[in-house]
Amino acid sequence: MSTTIKHKNFSHNLSHNEDFKLLLRALGDIAFKLYTSSAETRLIVQTTERIAKSYGYNDVSVAVSPDIIVIEIVVNEKAYTEIRKTAPIGINMGTLIWLTKVCHKAEKHQITLEETIAELQNLNLEHTVTLQLLLLLHYLLLHLVG
Repeated sequence: MSTTIKHKNFSHNLSHNEDFKLLLRALGDIAFKLYTSSAETRLIVQTTERIAKSYGYNDVSVAVSPDIIVIEIVVNEKAYTEIRKTAPIGINMGTLIWLTKVCHKAEKHQITLEETIAELQNLNLEHTVTLQLLLLLHYLLLHLVG
């Protein structure tokens, strides 16, 4: 997963504090997780924009394509961009419900940006183990019953 924060004029001198960088990273993580869980494009865009706006950044744009997600926040006429390469893995309603809860907490500032990022990173491990257990259970049921 590639992540880039850059100025539109290719200047790497960010004038914003670490919180802004953390917010941009969290927005990228949220959009990426929603995308890889097969969320609708509308949901990805609206959720990402709502969370950015809840932190006071009203000039935010989100573009979603089959290969990439681009999040752009304009501050003082300077555009900062988070770019994520994507790869869908199929719909997972359990993951989408869980992500919706995390996004709601982030938007309402009930959890910090660090906690948001940590929750999103934990998603991979927890859901991979759950999926493996479900597949094993399915295999056993097929062979014990059939």
